[in-house]
Amino acid sequence: MKIAILLSMGTIFFFTALGAYATETGTVIRVHDGDTITVKIGKKIEKIRLLGIDAPEIASRQKRGHCYGNEARFALRRFILKKEISLERGKNEKNRDVYGRLLRYVFLN
Repeated sequence: MKIAILLSMGTIFFFTALGAYATETGTVIRVHDGDTITVKIGKKIEKIRLLGIDAPEIASRQKRGHCYGNEARFALRRFILKKEISLERGKNEKNRDVYGRLLRYVFLN
């Protein structure tokens, strides 16, 4: 049974991904915010949107950030940056979102 570490507004939750399939492994090379990372999978680089997480947005030039957005990013960075992870596509989930990011459950190896 795999347990995933998820972050939402700086709080850690544990859950079991039921019905997940298509496992890939990779190394986290960048944390964009509390629910988006970049992963090197073999020779490919993919931007991943973490399923099961809705972290607050961080500020950008175009928009104001939400409270605890930076804290969520720093917490996720502390847990998974430069670590090997497994990625699983949810059984009833789309492959990519409207921004082209892969939608995956993330598990620390």
